[in-house]
Amino acid sequence: MKVTTSNTKTPLENQKEVDEFLARQRRAQEDSQWKVSSDVKQSVAKAEKLQKKIAKQKETAKRKPRKLPFGQAWANRFREQLLGRTITAVKYLNEEECGHWTNSTLALRLSIGSTPNPHKDIWAIASQDDEQNDAGVMTFCTVVEPDKYKGGHLEEIAPNICKHELNKTDHWMNAKK
Repeated sequence: MKVTTSNTKTPLENQKEVDEFLARQRRAQEDSQWKVSSDVKQSVAKAEKLQKKIAKQKETAKRKPRKLPFGQAWANRFREQLLGRTITAVKYLNEEECGHWTNSTLALRLSIGSTPNPHKDIWAIASQDDEQNDAGVMTFCTVVEPDKYKGGHLEEIAPNICKHELNKTDHWMNAKK
């Protein structure tokens, strides 16, 4: 007698496949419910609201420039032109450079790099007021107490010198010690 094999499954094997299929369907349905649950919807809505608020703040910041204290605003105007420069010359102004001033003051040549360039250099010159009515005193200081300063002798003030005394040689600085 011939034995034939059937591709049909036993009812037990069929039930097992059906149970696995139904389990997968339930998991898919739970995943789907989780994705659209009200908690998730609320979180997404909050995130979108926050993103809109941030975008609005950025737009407002673009339109309204930040208000700086007066001193900081002035410092910002000079920051780019002064930072990184090197002092390449130190001198007192001569009579011609003093012009209408009765006194001479210390002048510092600030160069980009270490090589002076008359087309790019800036001279720092102290004046007594913002109308430049006369020469001003330049003050030098440190952020540490004088007895803790390790940079050698610190001359604290560069005084004004009457322009008619600029070329004088008989002064106290030339006196023998």
